[in-house]
Amino acid sequence: MERKIEPRLWQTLPQTLTEKDFHDTDSLKSWLEGQAGQYQLDTLLAHADNAVIWGRVDEAGLHLSSDCFNQDPPGPRFNLQTLQECRLFGPTAELYLWRDEDRRWQARVIQDGTGSPGETLDERQILWGDEAVNEENGFTLVSDGAQGNRHAPPLPRAEIPFDPGGDYRPLRLLVRHYLSTDLDPTQAQTGLAYIGLSRLVQVYGEAAVVKQTTEIEEALHELA
Repeated sequence: MERKIEPRLWQTLPQTLTEKDFHDTDSLKSWLEGQAGQYQLDTLLAHADNAVIWGRVDEAGLHLSSDCFNQDPPGPRFNLQTLQECRLFGPTAELYLWRDEDRRWQARVIQDGTGSPGETLDERQILWGDEAVNEENGFTLVSDGAQGNRHAPPLPRAEIPFDPGGDYRPLRLLVRHYLSTDLDPTQAQTGLAYIGLSRLVQVYGEAAVVKQTTEIEEALHELA
């Protein structure tokens, strides 16, 4: 995907949180489901003290990778006490939930299609995983041979085009950057743009690009 700057309407929406919003893991999940319905969000990426947990939201609610793949001993669960931050996202918005320096919860929403005009830049990030280990309930547990890292994105196995040789990482995370310019009145104006905020848009699988060998390349290879 070609990286280019695109104009877009967008806005940030600070969220006011109280102890009533979530006081345990079940109430947190219910709160996230409500936010997903309000902003049309369908994918969760959570970082805990001991795990990376993916989630998927549909009509039946929030489904978590930590509830799949029976392990002995059981893997880390989605838990309010160990959660550091999470991003609930979709094509048009993202809810970002995190702990501040005092471990109090903070949240904000970035929403496209409304607000003020600005410039954005999309970036594809490559995720770990060069082979599928298991599949359950729409999640695929993937492993990386070089690093041994495991995680389970909310994608069926058929949508992740692994290379049979195991030397290609097909998982992609689409990140949208929102650009700002240097407008600090106390500083010299540079006019340079920088990334002010970023959000997640989509996780997906991308097939490897097969390079076509030209006749010139073949001839050079024979001469080598």
